[in-house]
Amino acid sequence: MRNKNYEKGRKFEYEMKELYESLGCLVFRTAGSHSIADLIAIPNTILSFQKPILIQCKTSKKINPIEKN
Repeated sequence: MRNKNYEKGRKFEYEMKELYESLGCLVFRTAGSHSIADLIAIPNTILSFQKPILIQCKTSKKINPIEKN
């Protein structure tokens, strides 16, 4: 049985991984570790930040406050 929440989160993590890689970072995904970070991005020297970045990815449904249910 598939876990749709896990699949949604994993897909989002890979999207963020690709985004940071496109900025020139070396990115590691810490799958299934239940650690404080889902991704660890190590920037190259061209970027303004020089320290590794710990990224916790969260997905949620965005609710339009004007929209009526």
